[in-house]
Amino acid sequence: MKKSWMIILTSLLIIFICIGVFIIKALYNPQSANVQASSKKYTGKNIVLSTGAPFITNLKDSGAILKTEIYIEVIDEQSQKVVEDNIPKVRDRIISILRDVTEKDINQQEIQENLKNMIKKDLQSTLKIDNITNIYFNEFVIQQ
Repeated sequence: MKKSWMIILTSLLIIFICIGVFIIKALYNPQSANVQASSKKYTGKNIVLSTGAPFITNLKDSGAILKTEIYIEVIDEQSQKVVEDNIPKVRDRIISILRDVTEKDINQQEIQENLKNMIKKDLQSTLKIDNITNIYFNEFVIQQ
């Protein structure tokens, strides 16, 4: 009887230690803390910035709705600061571009690539920076 209690207590101790290690590792992982603490992500030397909440807008001359989440990649911290300081302006320009898209445009195979190029050019012109390297769509959903 004493031997079975020792086995049970040892097993429980091992389980609690494993759970504790898992919790500590999850709480103190510096990589996940950096991503959660800010809206930027590092890909090599470039910085990827969130534009905030997803964009939800109607398509031009249509009842269809487009929902998309967009990220902007810049080369350096100076460009990062310009984008972050102008998020309301960035969001306004992106909404203007998205609202100008028609259902016919959406049905084109290369629509996302075209939108990326339009958004990139517009933001570089609006923010007066040439360091935007890419635009990323995290989601791209059309509801009829």
